[in-house]
Amino acid sequence: MIVCFCRGLDERDLRQVVAAGAFTVEDVAAACGAATDCGACREVVEDVVVEFVEASDLALTVPAR
Repeated sequence: MIVCFCRGLDERDLRQVVAAGAFTVEDVAAACGAATDCGACREVVEDVVVEFVEASDLALTVPAR
């Protein structure tokens, strides 16, 4: 399912960016541009980041920003 229509990114694309080390919405935005144009996908991007970090126990190792 397309998440970011402005950049043509789907949830799989976002998961790959997060898996590569983008642990905040700002990191994802810098890496692929999601959540930088209209902002409609920002909440979904945040959900993907939180889901990945919680599932991988990175919440214990990623410093809060």
